[in-house]
Amino acid sequence: MKLQRHHAPLRMLAFSQPLFSSIMRLAERLSGQQSADAQYDLNMHRGLCHRHQGEMDMGKKIDIAALKSTVGTLYPPPFDEPCRARERTRLGDAAGLTQYGVNLLRLPPSTWSSHRHWHAKEDEFVYVLSGEVVLVTDFGEEELRAGDCAGFKGGAPDGHCLQNRGKMDAIVLEIGSRISGEIGTYSDIDMRTGPGVGYVHKDGTPYPKMTRRGPG
Repeated sequence: MKLQRHHAPLRMLAFSQPLFSSIMRLAERLSGQQSADAQYDLNMHRGLCHRHQGEMDMGKKIDIAALKSTVGTLYPPPFDEPCRARERTRLGDAAGLTQYGVNLLRLPPSTWSSHRHWHAKEDEFVYVLSGEVVLVTDFGEEELRAGDCAGFKGGAPDGHCLQNRGKMDAIVLEIGSRISGEIGTYSDIDMRTGPGVGYVHKDGTPYPKMTRRGPG
């Protein structure tokens, strides 16, 4: 379907120029700090906040340069291929947040954020900091540039993903709620996930357990 620049009502929002400028400065700083070949398990990002128990006098500013990013995917083949180069830095975990997650997502060219999926309970929100991505939903394809954003309400069976079809990296801020018992369903492939089951076919048959795979 042809890319749409007139975005669907209620999904796209606009931000003030001062807020946009501040976020763009963050994106510029991040671009010089992230390492594309770093590969770490998601759990390594928990507990990296400045404020520790018993150290109440410490500030709350997060040192992004000190955080370890996660590159690659645990998707079973062949679904892993378009997501192997994606990179996430978990800012929410670094701040000790538990009710929602905040990630900085870097998508090199030809890389996807995920396969198209939707959540049974959790809300999601994305804001493009730099570069361009294509948002794919039941609505079709929408081009999101720096300053564009979109939201996805939990329980709405409209799968979404971001694809970088350009020639430069795209950096996206991801925000999502954390709700126990969450189930994710993939719209276009035979896969879903849930608590304690990993990736399974839609009939419940599990896929083989995979290690994280990065580029190459």
